Amino acid sequence: MVLGRSTSTSQNWRNFARMIGGDFLVPNSNNAEQSLPAGELLWDSNSGFYQETNGTPNIWHQWRRAPGFFDVVAYEGDDVFGHMVNHNLGVVPEMIWIKNRGRSNTDWLVYHAGNTSEPETEGLYLSSSDKTSDSATFWHDTSPTATQFSAGRSSNINNRSGDNYIAYLFASLDGISKVGSYTATGSNLNVDCGFSSGARFVLIKWASDVGPWYLWDSVRGIVSGNDPYLQLNSDYAQTTTTDWIDPLSSGFTITSAAGNDVNNSGGEYIFYAIA
Repeated sequence: MVLGRSTSTSQNWRNFARMIGGDFLVPNSNNAEQSLPAGELLWDSNSGFYQETNGTPNIWHQWRRAPGFFDVVAYEGDDVFGHMVNHNLGVVPEMIWIKNRGRSNTDWLVYHAGNTSEPETEGLYLSSSDKTSDSATFWHDTSPTATQFSAGRSSNINNRSGDNYIAYLFASLDGISKVGSYTATGSNLNVDCGFSSGARFVLIKWASDVGPWYLWDSVRGIVSGNDPYLQLNSDYAQTTTTDWIDPLSSGFTITSAAGNDVNNSGGEYIFYAIA
C-alpha cells in the first residue's frame, strides 16, 4: 500500500494498493477510486513509481503486508448488519481504514483502539477533521479480533450489497510500529512508543474535538527545530514554519509550542507511529 502526494503545492493525496490494481483512491476526499490521467505519475505494484511529470517535490509512504504489522483486505458488501470480515493480520487490529471503492460520497471510516474507552462504538473519518462520533452502524459495537472485524451498516462500510470495499489494518509491533493515544498537557510531552531510534513517521488526530490529521516524517524532518507537516484530510501544501514535534529515542516529543490541534491541555489524541 502506498500513500503520497506533492509536498510544496496544493494537491490531493493518492492511495495505491495492489488490490486496487492501477487505480487510486484519494484519502482527503469521499470520491470513488479513479484511474490515472494519461502522462501522470504511474504506479506498478511490483516495480513502484517510474514516472514524474509535475516537477515538484513528492513524499511517498509505503507499507508491506506483514503479520502483526499491516494487512490489506478487499471485500464485497452484503448489507448485513454486523457482517464479519476475515483478515490475515494475525493479531487484533488497533487501527482500520475502510473506503467504499466504487461509490462517491462515502467517507473513509476509521477505527482506532485509542479512541475513547469503547472504541468499538466510535468512528472517525480520514477525510474530515470531525471529532469522534458514536454509531452502531460503524462496527456493530463489536471489537475486532485477531481474525475478523465487524462491518456495520453504514454506506461507508457495508450497506450496499455488491459494493467493493478496501480495508487497511494496522497494529503495534514491538520496536517497529505503535498505535496509541495520549492526553495532552500543553507542555512538552514525551510519547513513548517502545522504539530505540525514534519515530520516522507520526500521524496524530485530536479525537475528542475537531482537528486535522497531522502527518510528520523523518524524510522531511523530525528534528529539534521546525518540522514540516502535511494534513492527511486536506490538499494544503506542507507547513514548514512550526516546531510541534521533536525527536525522542523511544518515540517522539510533543512540544509546548504545538497548537491546540496537537497539544491542548486535557485533550485526547490518537496517533500512529513507525520507527
